Amino acid sequence: MMVVTTGDSEALTALLISGGDARLALDPATGLNKYYCPPRPDPEILCFSSCTASPITLEGMAAARAVWTRLRAAGAAPAEPEARQAVAAEIAARLSRLYGLEGLATVLLSPSGTDATLLLAGLLTAEQPGIPLCNIMVAAAETGAGVPLAAAGRNFSPTTADAPGPRFGEAVTGFPPGMVTIPIPLRRDDGTVRPADEVDADFAAAVAAAPGRPVVHWMEGSKTGLRAPHQVPAGTEVVVDACQARLTPERLTGYLRRGWPVLLTGSKFFGGPSFSGAVLFPQSRWAALDLDALPAGLGTDHSGSHPAPAAGTLLRWAAALDEMERFSAQTPAAVRSAMARLSATLSDRIATTPGLVPAPPAPADDPLAWPETIHSFAVRDPADRSRLLTISELRGLYQALAGAGILVGQPVGIGAAFGGLRLAIGARNLRDDDPAASLDRLFTTLRRLIA
Repeated sequence: MMVVTTGDSEALTALLISGGDARLALDPATGLNKYYCPPRPDPEILCFSSCTASPITLEGMAAARAVWTRLRAAGAAPAEPEARQAVAAEIAARLSRLYGLEGLATVLLSPSGTDATLLLAGLLTAEQPGIPLCNIMVAAAETGAGVPLAAAGRNFSPTTADAPGPRFGEAVTGFPPGMVTIPIPLRRDDGTVRPADEVDADFAAAVAAAPGRPVVHWMEGSKTGLRAPHQVPAGTEVVVDACQARLTPERLTGYLRRGWPVLLTGSKFFGGPSFSGAVLFPQSRWAALDLDALPAGLGTDHSGSHPAPAAGTLLRWAAALDEMERFSAQTPAAVRSAMARLSATLSDRIATTPGLVPAPPAPADDPLAWPETIHSFAVRDPADRSRLLTISELRGLYQALAGAGILVGQPVGIGAAFGGLRLAIGARNLRDDDPAASLDRLFTTLRRLIA
């Protein structure tokens, strides 16, 4: 039996947070990342934060350790890169089996969902070299500050996944000039959700006026659980942002059968450690790619042979896949029923807790979609009950909850004037042995902190 030493554990932990960007860095004072997640399992932490980030579980850590042990056994270069490539192929195969992707998609692993967005922009560039993309997508308030930059082929972080490169916001080497994004807001200033036909009309108008090569980003679950657009003009090129992973395998494969690339992560709904991203590129389009035309600034040709994904990416994906495979063992009917019960309870607890104001939810207009799994709420100012706290003011509450061992979704904008926190149902919440006790702890702490 292998003996695990303190040094081994520290080395594994360091590797788990390697090969990413600044979001994975630990605060020296707290030992936590920017989302207040520790790099090691902590079963005492209560997690309703899967819309943002979750700490690794005990089971996920064991899965990551198994891969790490295998990579260590491979020794020094060149054997170790070959081992990483073999592990990457196995992870891709397991992901394909989970979603039924065999023959439908080529799976490319990436350090995060935002990195995957940049990689997909590179693949689309390799498909039609020299033609700039015009990305028509949900506004950053619902998708994240870095995603529009990545889609436009720009550096989205002060540090990159591979090596120092362009400064924040600058173009990554090799992308054609003129790459842009056009944001489409999903909420009005007062926080209410805009009507579907109004949003769809904005997407259609942007496609019609787009310079370069228009690409619509179909949002399959935004920061607050919204989907958009609901329809796109016939013949419009589409990519699917399913990074929240709040969709059934049948829904995902349906997009791929339409020839739409899909972005996915194992670190949102499934609760794998931050971060693990993937591009699912339709096999029907793969042969048309000129991989030699991939932007050089991506740092890899992603040709399927070399270089292999970084060890940190593989360890995080190993942990995420363990969560995904355990979740997939449940029947769809049982999952939907458990989600519906927990969702209804969360809605009721938010509505009946003094000082909390439920954010206008997404309309239930798709019978095939999962029940609502992201519940957003605003908080009244204790000194002026007529005013709702801003995003910056909510950060203190977000941090205080984390200090009490409770992780929730980070503050987001709900409309123009106020912010909201989010309670997200993830895979680990659905296997909670005592959900009532967890909810009591959550809302008792909330009431105390906002009193």
